[in-house]
Amino acid sequence: MKIVLFPERLPDEDTPIYELLKSLERDHPREAALFKSIKNKLENSTDMTKFDQLRKLGYIERLKDELWEFRIPPKKKGGVLRIYFCFSKIERQKIVLLDGELKKRKRANTTTAMKRLKAYREWEKTSR
Repeated sequence: MKIVLFPERLPDEDTPIYELLKSLERDHPREAALFKSIKNKLENSTDMTKFDQLRKLGYIERLKDELWEFRIPPKKKGGVLRIYFCFSKIERQKIVLLDGELKKRKRANTTTAMKRLKAYREWEKTSR
């Protein structure tokens, strides 16, 4: 499985999600390390088995039609790291990280992730 950052066509250093992941390493090292571990497991898998296992454990949840999230850890009093993502429609088994937040409230803020999902779908249409 391949995992890329949005927007895919720019170098990683220029992406908002890259900046978020870097700040997490500094401010929330446990959550960042756990996310890296999950990301590595998925990148080293050749099918959806590991994805399905993580979903059953509560680390992955489907939110809306095409929007998914990683929950790191699945539950925690002080807040949960949410990394929002979608699957590519062009390349099988490719995850595109769209946005993220350290969620402390009950409702997730998916507004930016939904905008980026829409922009990514438009980019996919033009790059076929």
